[in-house]
Amino acid sequence: MRHDLLWLSADDVAACGLSPAAMNDAVEAAFKAVAAGEARTRPALSIPVGGPSSFRAKGGVINAEGFGAVKWYGYFPRNAAAGQAEYRPLILLNETETGFPVAVINGEWITATRTAAISAVGAKYLSRPGSDTVAFIGCGTQARSNLEALRAVRPLRRALLCGNRPETTAAFADFVRARGLQAEVIPDPRDALREADIVVSTVPRLAKRTHFLDADWMAPGGFASMVDSGVAWDGATMGAFDIRFSDDVEQSEGHAEKGDAVTTYQGSLAQAVSGASGRGHASQRLALIFSGTGLADAAAAIAVYRAAQALGLGRRLPL
Repeated sequence: MRHDLLWLSADDVAACGLSPAAMNDAVEAAFKAVAAGEARTRPALSIPVGGPSSFRAKGGVINAEGFGAVKWYGYFPRNAAAGQAEYRPLILLNETETGFPVAVINGEWITATRTAAISAVGAKYLSRPGSDTVAFIGCGTQARSNLEALRAVRPLRRALLCGNRPETTAAFADFVRARGLQAEVIPDPRDALREADIVVSTVPRLAKRTHFLDADWMAPGGFASMVDSGVAWDGATMGAFDIRFSDDVEQSEGHAEKGDAVTTYQGSLAQAVSGASGRGHASQRLALIFSGTGLADAAAAIAVYRAAQALGLGRRLPL
């Protein structure tokens, strides 16, 4: 029997036209599958190259969907100084019936949107239902993806922006207003945290300023999504959160990198979506601290693959 492989370029992935809401649903379903024992993952693999650079792999198997996937990429943070991307991931998708590969997918869009989807799923289950004010600590690409994903789960009307680069913050403010939300630039992060229902931090690990957020600044009932693995936060203040969640507790506790928040976790996102853990009362401060599970990459890759097949996108490659 002849087998071939579907190659999906960045343009093919974009042409699939998957909405933030669709990606949220795919990622949420994956965490529900974990809770039901129908999906599995393992902590990320990291192989040092030298200095801050490394090669990495993340993956997951979703038996309920019939696929497994692995994302492979080189993480070279010094590329940014040369105006190049820090990483350029590829995702290999295999079917679980035979184990055969079926697709290789450009993983840049998937990485951005699945990360935002993890954040949005966390907000759906851990923030208060009426949350309408979000603070962004960091105003780059991930802030934009998070805004789009969060709008699908909460009735956002106001965004508080606290960025390190004025030009990036101003551009993000325009992006926010173009979507019908109020945008306010807040110079002092403590003011942003005190007013926000939801806080999203996306500070790079090699940023000049890290660990400057105090969890005690959070408003009662607030929810923080630490897309940056807690790089922006003072780890000594993590106890101000009543419950700390992770998308993958084993990965977060055992594979923390330099700059990550080092803390203990009382729950997982799979437990939150299944109802086994969550908000106990309206005034609790909750946090989701994560570095991105390969399970979400697998869920997003499956959604993209199916959309591409339905639309006839991509190029067939012989094995």
